[in-house]
Amino acid sequence: MLSKKTIIKIIILILTLVLLTLMPAYAWKVKTHVYSANLILEDVNDGFVEIKPYGKFKVVPEFAEILRQYPEYYRAGALGPVHLIK
Repeated sequence: MLSKKTIIKIIILILTLVLLTLMPAYAWKVKTHVYSANLILEDVNDGFVEIKPYGKFKVVPEFAEILRQYPEYYRAGALGPVHLIK
């Protein structure tokens, strides 16, 4: 037999899962993903990416070169989460 404490934990877990599935998910839309990917692609040319308000971050030169050579793949990767969730 399960203890009263264990039963309460199970009930709380079930209620939490039910409530989480009932809430709408607030996520970026496709346009936002493309826009942010384009901002990064434009910004990486100097070897740094600025993320306001956190500052500038150095991009590994090999990664920056890959982004410059294959921007379409980077954009596709930025869109991946949008299409996986639907």
